[in-house]
Order: sequence, then structure tokens, then C-alpha cells
Amino acid sequence: MQGSPLEIRSERQGETGRVTVVGEIDIATAPQVQDAVEAMLAERVGELLIDLRDLAFIDSSGLRLLIALNNRATADGWKLSLTRPSDRSMSVFQITGADENLPFVEEPSTQ
Repeated sequence: MQGSPLEIRSERQGETGRVTVVGEIDIATAPQVQDAVEAMLAERVGELLIDLRDLAFIDSSGLRLLIALNNRATADGWKLSLTRPSDRSMSVFQITGADENLPFVEEPSTQ
């Protein structure tokens, strides 16, 4: 396989930013996700939703990134939300106990 398969889409609606991750967050792709989040935060959004519905795989570096973002959101006063990934990807969060501490939400209704 050539590189890690990852697609990132970012959009902003008012004060809310959305970063959609399709594919894998691993040691090779976590910096790309970080860059997309940084770009959205640079636009001074008050709320950031990271859409993980199409997450195929996450490793410890991806998990570490999401935990760090959650801690940063609390410290800096913006809101982080994560949509639940598929059961297969969600198991990583459950096995590590991260699902108890990360701000998972059901998919918000789309217009």
C-alpha cells in the first residue's frame, strides 16, 4: 500500500468548524489531522467537531492527538466534539478507556 490512506475535509459554519476524517489516523497521518485542526482553530471557531464516522483505523498516536486536543479545548475555552466511529474503530477507544473521557456525540442533524 502506498502511504496511509487518509482524506480530510474541513468546513466552517458560523462559529463551528468541522473536520471530517476518512481513513486511518496513525503515526504517519496524525500530523495531517493536527494541521487541519490547527488551520480551523486559527479561524477562531468556538466549537470544533471532528467527524470520525468514516474512521477505518486509529493507533496510539491518533488517540494521543485526540486526548491532547480535548485537554487543550478545556484549557483554552473552546468546545471539542467527536462523532462516534464504527464499532471496529470505537473498540480502540473502549479498550483504552478513552471513550469515558473524550467528548463523543451522536451525529448532529444535517440540513
